[in-house]
Amino acid sequence: MKLFVVMAATAVLVVGCAKVEDSAAIKRSLEEKVGQFADAFNKQDIQGLMADYWNSSDLAVYYPDGNYIGYDALKQSWQAFFQNVSVKKFAVTELHTEVENNTAYQWGMYDLSMQPKGGGGISAPGRFTQVWRKLNGKWVIVIDHASVPLPPPPMQEDTSMHK
Repeated sequence: MKLFVVMAATAVLVVGCAKVEDSAAIKRSLEEKVGQFADAFNKQDIQGLMADYWNSSDLAVYYPDGNYIGYDALKQSWQAFFQNVSVKKFAVTELHTEVENNTAYQWGMYDLSMQPKGGGGISAPGRFTQVWRKLNGKWVIVIDHASVPLPPPPMQEDTSMHK
């Protein structure tokens, strides 16, 4: 009986450690995919950008310039973006990843320097959140959100002291 308890405890430890290692490996893999996305962005490579998005009409993407529902809508938005903008540099400056079973969450900050066709340079730091799911054996982005921080509202004069 004692041997059975020791073997069962060992099995639980081995399975538990394997799960931790799998989560760590998945986390590393997804973080590498963010690096590949940044490389594709800098090359204005639409196919590379789209590589990890869920090829589904249910893909949901919310960017500063609009909401895109579906893989095809997102692809068209990238095509329009690169027709009108020259990317100088895109870099992810902060990245966090959490993995739980077949779902992963990423969030962080990015810096984007670009030049609209016929215009001056723009620096657009922003933040992002992505939800990944493992579907049909492949990790894909099912929800993507990016935004640029809004400036604080102007301060209103305190008129209570002037009464």
